[in-house]
Amino acid sequence: MSSVLDADTILAIDVGSVSTRASLFDVVDGRYRLIATGRAPSTAGPPLFDVSEGVRMALDQVQTVTGRQLLDESDLLIMPVTSQGAGADV
Repeated sequence: MSSVLDADTILAIDVGSVSTRASLFDVVDGRYRLIATGRAPSTAGPPLFDVSEGVRMALDQVQTVTGRQLLDESDLLIMPVTSQGAGADV
């Protein structure tokens, strides 16, 4: 697994009580830049009590906006970035 210092692509997830956000950062011209964000209702509380559902919905939005595959067929995060550009390093 890459450390943040040598990672080109970073995916940050913020699970809050109201919403879940996914933010994709990538290196552009030698600096990290925000590429896209996705937001979904938080699923930490009732009726689901499963934060992973909100994370998946937020990641789906990022995938749609960027055209970049972040999740595999089993809804698992692709890490590190593949040679085809799918996934995230950290």
